[in-house]
Amino acid sequence: MDYLTLQPSQQNQDQLDEIQEWDSELNLEDIDPLHPVHMEIIHDMQDILEDGFSSFLDNFITSSEALFQDIKSAFHNKEYEDLRDIAHRLKGSSAQLGIYYVSAICVRIEILSHHNNHDYLMHLIPILEDDLKRGIAALQNIS
Repeated sequence: MDYLTLQPSQQNQDQLDEIQEWDSELNLEDIDPLHPVHMEIIHDMQDILEDGFSSFLDNFITSSEALFQDIKSAFHNKEYEDLRDIAHRLKGSSAQLGIYYVSAICVRIEILSHHNNHDYLMHLIPILEDDLKRGIAALQNIS
């Protein structure tokens, strides 16, 4: 799934190369786009956390919703360094729960905000919102 299409200048090509490197690490081709959460990861987390799994999910849902609001605010205010840091946090927590599409979008936001690339970021924020909502809905069906 490619959320970023560019007519590459050298700077844009560098950004694309960095994004493709992250995509290969996330193994997105192994993820079914109809299932926003990688269930093997969820099962592993349930085994590890046992009775604490439900509160772990609740904490993720609450914090990810707050992080998304912070992302929107940082984007609106063109606070690109803050945007990059917030996207980095959401990337890690969503990857930890196997919500790899959210993590992949956050990688793009990190890279593009590093280059103050407002025009492309503008298109990613609504995609992030949709994928995060789908991931949260899937998690709520688990708990």
